[in-house]
Amino acid sequence: MAVSSPLFDINQLNAEQQKKFDTVYNELKSKHSSYLQHKLNLPLKTKVDSEQEENEWRYELHRFLRARKWNVTHTIKSIQEMIRWRIDNNVDSILEHAPTSSRMDLLRRIVPNAHHGYTKAHRPLYIEKSGLIRVNKILSMFTPEELLQCHIYWLEYNCQLARERSRQLGKHVETFAMVSDLHGCKLNIRKVLHLYKQSLYIDENYYPERLGQMFIVNPPAVFPALWNLVKHWLDPITKTKIIVIKKGPGTSAALLQHIDSNQLPHEYGGGCNSCSTAPNLKHWLDPITKTKIIVIKKGPGTSAALLQHIDSNQLPHEYGGGCNSCSTAPNCISVWKLECDHPFYDLTKINRQIERSFNDWARYTKLTFRQAAEHEDADFNLAFEYGEHSDGSIFDGRDGTLAHAFYPWQHNRGQIHFDSTEKWTDK
Repeated sequence: MAVSSPLFDINQLNAEQQKKFDTVYNELKSKHSSYLQHKLNLPLKTKVDSEQEENEWRYELHRFLRARKWNVTHTIKSIQEMIRWRIDNNVDSILEHAPTSSRMDLLRRIVPNAHHGYTKAHRPLYIEKSGLIRVNKILSMFTPEELLQCHIYWLEYNCQLARERSRQLGKHVETFAMVSDLHGCKLNIRKVLHLYKQSLYIDENYYPERLGQMFIVNPPAVFPALWNLVKHWLDPITKTKIIVIKKGPGTSAALLQHIDSNQLPHEYGGGCNSCSTAPNLKHWLDPITKTKIIVIKKGPGTSAALLQHIDSNQLPHEYGGGCNSCSTAPNCISVWKLECDHPFYDLTKINRQIERSFNDWARYTKLTFRQAAEHEDADFNLAFEYGEHSDGSIFDGRDGTLAHAFYPWQHNRGQIHFDSTEKWTDK
């Protein structure tokens, strides 16, 4: 039998709380028995242990009672709804559901993230570069239902990590922690806020008291506007668990109050040398994968090395090839899109002026331009920004710099930004 989690100790509760706990436990006894039988009948690789499930059930009741302010009626109703939801949505088998696992693997490649050790309070730690989410790409690759399924998978996985940590320590751990790095976040993240709201509903109704702490680091200039939208959806207690750490030298000191240095990546001031954000990523790779990676140093030998493996007509000019139909060739069709429109100006008029400008460019070159379809990636991404907006070039307010763009060899290539504080006109 697997090592058990620490037994739930009802004596940690005062007399009134014990009475309420017993009332809820007895009221839901038959419902829990039916639910446990449902779990035992599931064709899972990891078999359900009845004794451990009984112990986890007691912790579950305690969490719901705390979340519902020890209101017995509300607690019973909430747990009944939770059981029904889990059965209807096949939640107890989601970690072994191959399609959802595949979607999670794909999502990890689009949104950089890692489960990364534990906090000082032994909470499983999850780090996500939320600001780098490619909103349009995600919406084009996943349905809203699939994204919510991925969120449920993530919650179940974190609960599993907490249970495993409890067994390792011989001490109950039921919460997890998260670092959300918003560096690079843009206003187009508004497109997924409705999904975030639905995720919060799932968290608060079916996984209460599971979030231990959430650290928001590197908040961008648009963060106050986003926070004003989101904060109204949060339970007051959940708000107290969210710590916003402003960009600057104090970021690492703030995180290190809660996370040991060896559990925190270098970029956040920690000393971890084996994580996905550290320079020695090779430790995460299996030996076969390592043999498939060829590092070509910058210099005149780049094209020769690539042409050993790729025919010239398949390789763009910039890498020494002879391709005449790629985005770097003179006769290419380049795609543009307005990613973040001006909050006060008419979108149709803005798009019309941008299209006119690209047409003027095309008239004097061999280039062709078109506007991107919905959810399509673009070569030129235009946006109205203000102040510091995570590209290294700060707008200086009205009557200063009007706009800026970037060279093809820069990491921000293809981005064209207009200062939204300027007075713009389509005349």
